[in-house]
Amino acid sequence: MSARLTRERVVAAALGIVDRDGLDALTMRALGRALGVDPMAVYHHLPNKAAILDAVAEAVIAEVPADPDAGLPWPEQVAALARGYRAALRRHPNALPAVATRPDVSVAALRLLDVALGVALRAGFAPAAALELVHATSCLVVGHALDESGAGATTPEVAALQAALLATGEYPNLAAVATVQPGDTFETGLAALVAGFEARLGR
Repeated sequence: MSARLTRERVVAAALGIVDRDGLDALTMRALGRALGVDPMAVYHHLPNKAAILDAVAEAVIAEVPADPDAGLPWPEQVAALARGYRAALRRHPNALPAVATRPDVSVAALRLLDVALGVALRAGFAPAAALELVHATSCLVVGHALDESGAGATTPEVAALQAALLATGEYPNLAAVATVQPGDTFETGLAALVAGFEARLGR
């Protein structure tokens, strides 16, 4: 086993490659070049591509501050966790597919989940409702981050096709809002989500 390497160095190099060149560029050969070692040496720390992707996802999630102020009302704690998660994802948009699809089995992911569930349970939610709140919030954060990353970006060709379709008059409601610029949809969605669960808790 190479004494020059540590798992932390390998993961940092992997995340660096993803940030710079995307997930498709993350190979053992690329890692070897980035670390200045034989690619085979990487296998001593991460045995396969799946393990590397898991490690990349964990590295991103580990950046999320998982220590909300316990003195704040629970809606503000949930919002703080959501905003911290979103900020970490926005720093690493190329890693989003890995975060969104890899199983939540890392220490960082389980810690964040445990903290979020603790906020909900202390607020008085039943376990099932607490899990629903955390899952819904996570889906909002990841889904919005994917949208922001440009996964559904409109190309000039698509924009021209959309304009032509709206001009037919078949979609009057879409045409009515075609030039409207939405506000901060993340904060709007987060507020609505939390308010909905808050009302549910009150009932």
